[in-house]
Amino acid sequence: MQNIVLNETENTPYVNFDFEKGFFELKGVSYPEYAKEFFQPIIDELAEYVKNPPVGKTQIFFKFTYFNTGTNSPITGILKELETAAQIPGHEVEVVWCYEE
Repeated sequence: MQNIVLNETENTPYVNFDFEKGFFELKGVSYPEYAKEFFQPIIDELAEYVKNPPVGKTQIFFKFTYFNTGTNSPITGILKELETAAQIPGHEVEVVWCYEE
């Protein structure tokens, strides 16, 4: 698995998926014109990760300031993959959703 680091753009979030540490972060805005094409490589790598996580705990931080409905499905895909990881005996998954009050 290759770690994924993508800088934030005008319409895509900052992405930091460190598979060796089990640390994942998405932050900023997300309204890419082609959400599936943007997120699918990330979900594919995550699917490989959950087959055999190298660490005992996986953490993901969602820090969106805005995301559109096109981003809903990829977020669901990410959470489904993490649900698979949570089923592994002895593996912990922590999801942190940051938001403005």
